[in-house]
Amino acid sequence: MKVLVEKIESMNLGKIRLCEQMSKHTTLRIGGLVDIFFIPHDIRSLKQSIEMFKQLDIPWKFIGNGSNVVIKDGGVRGVVIKLPENISNTEFSDHSISVSGGFSLTKLSILASKASMSGLEFACGIPGTIGGAIYMNAGGYGSEMSDVVNYIHVLDENGEMHSMHRDELNFGPRKSILQGKKWVVYQANLKLIEGNKESSIKRMKKFMNHRKQTQPYGIPSVGSVFLNPPNEYSGQIIEASGLKGYRMGDAQVSEIHANHFVNKGQATASDFLKLMEHVKKVIADKYNINLIPEVEILGENL
Repeated sequence: MKVLVEKIESMNLGKIRLCEQMSKHTTLRIGGLVDIFFIPHDIRSLKQSIEMFKQLDIPWKFIGNGSNVVIKDGGVRGVVIKLPENISNTEFSDHSISVSGGFSLTKLSILASKASMSGLEFACGIPGTIGGAIYMNAGGYGSEMSDVVNYIHVLDENGEMHSMHRDELNFGPRKSILQGKKWVVYQANLKLIEGNKESSIKRMKKFMNHRKQTQPYGIPSVGSVFLNPPNEYSGQIIEASGLKGYRMGDAQVSEIHANHFVNKGQATASDFLKLMEHVKKVIADKYNINLIPEVEILGENL
């Protein structure tokens, strides 16, 4: 690790934080230490860094806004990469937006509406980055990222650049082909339609108010914990089982939305994962339904 740090610093590739607490970088506010937390200056720096990680045989992982991930208490070995919002320029054309993978999804939805471009209203209030949202095919209110992605630019595990059209991404419910690959989305092109600024803002306010009323807001939490089974809603199933509000330590099934778990103060990843397993077991025993996690779990146990 010392050699890596020295090379990154000497080549001025980006910002480095050693033994960084990952709880600072997840919306759940849970997570142990990562050996190196790295924010590259630009795409060239990102490419050179990934090539270096491979040469030195150092594991690395990309993280977006940390809104759909649980970092274990033992932390992460190697490097965690977080893209800055401005790793590439944001450019508006007649019916599309080219944007950095590290850009805020909510912020982009607001900018698009102000530019009278429609299609991203559903994203207002989703606490993720563009790259993370494409990775998970984030969505809501009948729309998802697969509806607006035109093409993306990625760096693979070897630092090689690729362009991928929407049809190559194998989008599905909260999934994409990216989840099976160690790739970083550094830029995306989104295809929108001409809209009405006032109408878009009105819809976004409606969606945002609904989110505040039906999901935990202003408290550390993670997005939907489990995928919805076919023709069912995980939140309704968990609520029907009587688990709404159930706690393990400071990890709790939200009293507002049962498929959102919250950190009531000092929850650990261990608390959270035990709560997940308990909920899975209860639902399997009561309804013979196997709940599949939607959240990504990273790192090591203590």
